[in-house]
Amino acid sequence: RMNDMPEDRVKADVKKVMAMGMPLEDVTEYDVAIDCRSYLALSDIIEEEKLDVLAIRDWGELPNLTGQWPYLAMVRFLTDGVPCACEGDTDGGITLLMGKLLGLDAGYLSDWLEHDHETVTLWHAGNGSLNLCDPIGSPKGPRLARHFNIRKPLVVDANLKVGIPITIARLWRCDDSYHMMAADGETIQPKRDLMGTNGLAKIHDKDVMDWFEDLCHEGMPHHVAVFPGHHADTLRRFARQIGVDWVA
Repeated sequence: RMNDMPEDRVKADVKKVMAMGMPLEDVTEYDVAIDCRSYLALSDIIEEEKLDVLAIRDWGELPNLTGQWPYLAMVRFLTDGVPCACEGDTDGGITLLMGKLLGLDAGYLSDWLEHDHETVTLWHAGNGSLNLCDPIGSPKGPRLARHFNIRKPLVVDANLKVGIPITIARLWRCDDSYHMMAADGETIQPKRDLMGTNGLAKIHDKDVMDWFEDLCHEGMPHHVAVFPGHHADTLRRFARQIGVDWVA
């Protein structure tokens, strides 16, 4: 699909991306064009299959096939309200879809990178929805770049806005049943610089060290959904309505 994409569609989409004003760091407009082919091909699949959510096997199948990570395409889908999960994480994608259907603003999937008693460091390789990130043009705003580890384009490096309310949440399956969790918090100034999409979340009303141990024993995967606003109580009530085990 990418190779057969008409050049006029690709050129028009490149123009649209460049007009967003995200700086290019060690990437070129040629790289943007390849990602636009990913975006257009996936857009066609979403329309043809009438998909509510998309989970992409980006690690590491797509870069091996196309020479690129598809993270700019994912950022565009997420920012436009299309739930899109990385690394084939279907249940993570369903978590994003649940947020959308419950009226939450656009979120994205992040690694739970590290934590202490009060905070969780949120990080992923450049796939955060733009509504959660610093503004384009600011020092830590979205930039088009290469993956920090496997140095291929096209990721969107950006810091989460500081001082905003967020919810981290997750639906997952373990031991033949589904479980859910969510917690409210605020983003605070990160303690160190990271590439990719990253931020530091101060969690409300929990000792994060104890909470993390409980989540591990319940089998929670390493991705969490990050949504703007405080919605843990809404998600808890929704879990009760659909009969899903709530992990406090």
